[in-house]
Amino acid sequence: MTMNTIKYKIILALIFLASVTVAQKMDGYILTLPGQMLDGGGKVYVEAFVSKDGKSGTFGESYAKALKGSLAAERVAIGSVGKIQNPWITTKIYEVTDSKDDANYTITGEYDVSSSSSSSNKPVYIKETGSVTPKIPVCYYDYTISNSATVKGNINIIAKGESAPLKTLPFNSKKGYSKTKALEKPKVSSASTYIAAAEKDAIKQYQYYFSPIIKSKKYKFEKLKADDKSFKKEIKQLTKDLKDLSDKGDIMGMGKIYKSMLDKPLKDIKEGYLNLGYCYEIIGNYTKAKEYYGKSGDSSAMNELNKLIADRDKLVSLGLQVVEEDF
Repeated sequence: MTMNTIKYKIILALIFLASVTVAQKMDGYILTLPGQMLDGGGKVYVEAFVSKDGKSGTFGESYAKALKGSLAAERVAIGSVGKIQNPWITTKIYEVTDSKDDANYTITGEYDVSSSSSSSNKPVYIKETGSVTPKIPVCYYDYTISNSATVKGNINIIAKGESAPLKTLPFNSKKGYSKTKALEKPKVSSASTYIAAAEKDAIKQYQYYFSPIIKSKKYKFEKLKADDKSFKKEIKQLTKDLKDLSDKGDIMGMGKIYKSMLDKPLKDIKEGYLNLGYCYEIIGNYTKAKEYYGKSGDSSAMNELNKLIADRDKLVSLGLQVVEEDF
């Protein structure tokens, strides 16, 4: 038997083992904390940013508009978002207001936009004369042109009734291009053409900084086995039903089946508890998920859930409304 044949057999065995132990896989969604939380939550007023000379320009208005949009968005996510089975997942935890007087927090900003252009030429001596002293003036020139634009400034968070910022967040973005060419001057876009790219990058730095982010989480359900011959036929059918429900993304149906299976003669009841805990976690009932993770004895699932609960409770303090559903 060759070494390659042995490797293939090992790989096939591992694939088979994985298929035996894992029944279904499903994506759920969780909320991660914002980069900056506004304690107590409430209403937020976003003011158009002003330039260094005190004027409100297009960039300042665009930055304010981007922040308003993200604060009002219900689904700020990493990557694409599929079917969310948790009813309380939303990234809209504050109320955006047009009244500065009514706001619990005001977000302001100031910025400066600048551009820079430079050119230089450098003599490059021909190899045969490079070591001669004094150098024989047989050379060509490398011409370099560098153009860039820079946007820098600060975002200020001001609490109601305060004049000084509660926190200041600096942003800085530089975009440009430098090119060198022998014997002739290279063609490089003017510095002003890079302003738009620098402004866009500066906005991205904090556009979603005040919002929680939706992130996917993968769940692998254990394949449950019967501990009694009389249950083997039924569990085979239930396993097929679970796969069909999983393919449809019906976690509520899966939860009902896993719940009913706990009364059946299972070979490992703890795996049944774990699967039901997964179902509860996916629908956002962390109270029940914690109960069944505890019964399963799975410390890894429990530790991950405790982190989710801690993050959820912080978001609740900012205004998130949580409703825990059941099967």
